[in-house]
Amino acid sequence: MANDIKLGDSHPLADNLYPIKVGGEVSSLEISKTGNGAKINGDLEIMGIVDKLDVNKIVKTSDVNNSGDLLIKATAGDILLSPHGQDIHIKTGDLNTITLHNGASAVTSITMRSILDTGDYSQLSTTTKGATTFTTVDDDGTDADLTFNIDGYIDLNSASGDSISLDSGGDIILDAAGGDVNVLQADLTMPDDKKVIFGDAGEHIVGDGADLDIVSSGRITTTATGAYKVDSGAGIILDSATGAYQMHGAGTASQFSVDDSAYAGMILGYTTVGIDVADDSYTLTTSMVVTDSAHNVSFIAPPSGVVEIFVSVYGDFNRRVVYLGLSDNATYNTLDVTHEHSVSLPGAANDVEIRHSWVITGLTAGDTYKYWLGAKSSHVLSSTLRWGGDATGEYAPFIMKATALPTAVADFAVYG
Repeated sequence: MANDIKLGDSHPLADNLYPIKVGGEVSSLEISKTGNGAKINGDLEIMGIVDKLDVNKIVKTSDVNNSGDLLIKATAGDILLSPHGQDIHIKTGDLNTITLHNGASAVTSITMRSILDTGDYSQLSTTTKGATTFTTVDDDGTDADLTFNIDGYIDLNSASGDSISLDSGGDIILDAAGGDVNVLQADLTMPDDKKVIFGDAGEHIVGDGADLDIVSSGRITTTATGAYKVDSGAGIILDSATGAYQMHGAGTASQFSVDDSAYAGMILGYTTVGIDVADDSYTLTTSMVVTDSAHNVSFIAPPSGVVEIFVSVYGDFNRRVVYLGLSDNATYNTLDVTHEHSVSLPGAANDVEIRHSWVITGLTAGDTYKYWLGAKSSHVLSSTLRWGGDATGEYAPFIMKATALPTAVADFAVYG
């Protein structure tokens, strides 16, 4: 017959593989006795369902090709892939684009490679104790970005006591569409000398582990609906570059201090002589002389450059004209003749507590000044200044002080 089927050249069925011939032509199928397998030379197309495929019985498979879909389905149980090597590859053309690696080094990984450049890839690898690393690689640069587009909630939840680290080679951007970024159940800790920046570098908060700086290129406003408390464990320093200080009652339109002069009334320097010590005195002459080397006051000029110098001392003047003046030296050197004032006239009481003030203008803000009290009498007739005491019925201490006055403002601070 033209299509006779024969085994090889009429070989009997044996342990070896022999091709099946049809009409004298060798077919793609080789067979042997039961248990010794079969072989297909060429492609195999399976149109139905294979109930069981035992890879232990497969000697070699070069390719599985299908022009449509390829379905591998286990109607019960699992599908097991166990390569002789360590990798299972999914190809796109001739490229291994997805690789499942079961490494001998205790690292199991899934690698996905770019079709355009197999040197660009991402890899999810797991090793001892389940430690897992997700890696992306751009072999020509640093553009192997990682993007999560999640249609739902994201929860990054580490084990108790373990941290979550965000280590960026550039910036870390938190963009909350809801408007708020909330820190719950913990403190927000910044390393030394690292800034919390608001808008740009001109607005920031920075600390060095000891001191904290709040920096602004413009205005800083703090608002409290209740009481506002500044509680310092050391000093409180107010440093105005312009020297302007304002006090308001209820808003910018309610400044009740003289404009920019909320410091006015501050005592800048204060001297007393004679507290609980033996009383002392100075008898005036007809020349201006510093009454005592301790009768002075030192101060730093306020932003206004204007101060009031006040003196209090007991006087026994014997009905003579007495003059007080200010000196800028321990040896009398008049500050200005206009500051030499008559403080007692003939006909006045013999004994009186002198309280006298001078207004000094034109000082340089921030400079240090020291003034001494000078005095004289119109006649040498026992006009005497007295101060101090350590017993009942003696004299009040000598007092000399400097007080800041406000910046000159029409109608509110007039120095004419």
